[in-house]
Amino acid sequence: MIPISPPVTPKTCYDEKYDDHHHDSYDPILIADLKTITKRSRVKSIPRRSPSPSTRHCFTMNLSDLYSKKKPQPKQTKKSKSDTAALYDALDITQPDKEFFQDDPQWIPNMDAFAQYPHVKAVWKGTPLDISHMPYYELLHPGEVEVASILRLTPEQYLRCRRALIVGAQQFDKLQMTFRKSDAQKCVRIDVNKTSTLWTVFSRLGWFNPRQH
Repeated sequence: MIPISPPVTPKTCYDEKYDDHHHDSYDPILIADLKTITKRSRVKSIPRRSPSPSTRHCFTMNLSDLYSKKKPQPKQTKKSKSDTAALYDALDITQPDKEFFQDDPQWIPNMDAFAQYPHVKAVWKGTPLDISHMPYYELLHPGEVEVASILRLTPEQYLRCRRALIVGAQQFDKLQMTFRKSDAQKCVRIDVNKTSTLWTVFSRLGWFNPRQH
């Protein structure tokens, strides 16, 4: 049998040992180029150090800081009591109207207005409240008893509201301003709808204007 030698793999890169024995069969210029390429391929890459943890984020920027933040809203404080609302709490309802308005008697409420304007009535849903046994009932005019009973107000509540609203109208009149329902609601401490009804009744009775003698 004839021995078969293993196949020879052609050289793909330059080998100096191979070149020493076969340099006559290669072009000198080609050999020089191969040596240069081989030396360049053998150059080791220098590893780069990663930044230390202390300086890793020194060049980063938080994009959320670029957006304007909403300014905190100041806390809303409660409004101070108006003079008329403070008067509502400090009123002496046992003092007669003639004494209270003695400096300006034109603002004394005219009780004869109930007979002059019989169509003026308070309207409210629900059953009228029996106030005949409550304190200060004796200080009410019969027409006022009906208004307070329909609105389900105690005699004390009604008397405070009547005086506070008339005083409020008096102050607005001095300023030459109209005394509105919204102004009346700031003078007393009862339901705003009941206050609006009282404002309508007192206005129609002429109590929000100085009496003409």
